[in-house]
Amino acid sequence: MNIKNIYAANSVLEMIYQLMDHQFRRVVEKDYSLFEKELVKVSDSVGRKLAQDVLASRCYPQVALSAIEGYMFNLDEDITTIDQFKKHDKQNFFNKLELGENPYALDKNIKIQSFIDKYIQIGAIANTVISRSHAHPWHCEQIISSEDNELVPITKGQGLFLKGEDYQESELLLKQNEIINSVKKALMSQAGVDKILVYKDIKIVVLYADYDIEYYNKNLEFQYIQDCLTDWGYIFDTIKIKPVKENRMNVEAVDAGIANEFEQFKKEISKITEEYDFVVACGLSDSYSTRNLGLKRGFRQTYSILNNYIDDNKFYIYFGDLRQPISNFQKKYYENNMVKGNRVFRLENRAVVCYLPGCMQDIIINMTMWIKPMLKSFKEQKFHSPDYKVAVLTHDYYIDWKEGKRNTIRWAFVTQFEPQDADKFSMKKNAEITIFDTDDIRPDNIFFFRNCNCFIPIKKIDGDLKAGDHLYYLEI
Repeated sequence: MNIKNIYAANSVLEMIYQLMDHQFRRVVEKDYSLFEKELVKVSDSVGRKLAQDVLASRCYPQVALSAIEGYMFNLDEDITTIDQFKKHDKQNFFNKLELGENPYALDKNIKIQSFIDKYIQIGAIANTVISRSHAHPWHCEQIISSEDNELVPITKGQGLFLKGEDYQESELLLKQNEIINSVKKALMSQAGVDKILVYKDIKIVVLYADYDIEYYNKNLEFQYIQDCLTDWGYIFDTIKIKPVKENRMNVEAVDAGIANEFEQFKKEISKITEEYDFVVACGLSDSYSTRNLGLKRGFRQTYSILNNYIDDNKFYIYFGDLRQPISNFQKKYYENNMVKGNRVFRLENRAVVCYLPGCMQDIIINMTMWIKPMLKSFKEQKFHSPDYKVAVLTHDYYIDWKEGKRNTIRWAFVTQFEPQDADKFSMKKNAEITIFDTDDIRPDNIFFFRNCNCFIPIKKIDGDLKAGDHLYYLEI
């Protein structure tokens, strides 16, 4: 499949990887032996990273399972004669369930036979299962003896998945540094694991530095960031701080209580970057008038990165003060079991602050394209890309590249359903995407989002877009 905007998609990946490899790695590529660890319940473990191997606390299956649908028996020996077969009292496992009885409350000394489904735990009451076709001649012979009834012997222990067939007690389930997802959590629960040792989770905060004035703030953007993190499954705190107040000589001002002295502002910033590992910040615009009033001034003396990948959409990364002494570690690279190179990493325990100063459209782009993969990479200590999907363009689309412009975003609508009539839909072979012309729409205007559900990154080098082109897009 030839993806038209492959250059744009790849350049986003390269940017994220560079941030991780050259800058974030100074912060996040730590020696795990130094990480703080904690015991957590398996029920609360999704998304956490294992600090040690996990072993099964019990085997599975815990008792034998029926391997086929048919009849179960509790045999002392193989059945080869009809007289042996008749000694087994007919029970009905599922009738007992329907009547509210416990079908497992049977005397183990009683010889039973009962219909049973596949994959039922029967080891406590039975030790053999045969198919219906196998049992049918025996049931017929029990009623009317006939030479036509071909009685195939019933072998004790047949038709079962044995106890511990999947894994044994103390067998390795999961390895250190694995990320727990819902499936791995289910596996540990099945194996009787109650608590596991994990690395302490990163602490996330959404920071808002803006004025508490009705007509001049970024409250909408602040709430949107929170909604994204909640939707992505993160636990986080929220903090609001007041911007910086300028003190000018010979100028009297009525203090409205909406700003802080710089020293107080800086103190609050330092406290946040001491307590939290990953900060997603918004508030104030990145304009000439407000550049000295918000976060840009608070981090002026620290290392920063301006990610201006999308024209006119700024996104800053700052690092907090050192929280531990700097250390280094060496990583070896192997090829065919031979060391081919070494790399020394500088480990700096600092908070990462991602500052999104734009309006709503900018925040939506930055949260989806940058914050989501970067936060996941930071949390799991491995590179993650944006969640690209592919769709087919339904029409030609021309971009008027203004002088100096090289990257852009186009808002779009994607669907894979095709209406057949009033109440019926069918799946299209490929998802189809339609681009909206939003060049003249203000970045704070989100009214048009009623009609779009994704955006497309495009580079000038990708060329003109034609109907039938396959495009990477990101859902919002």
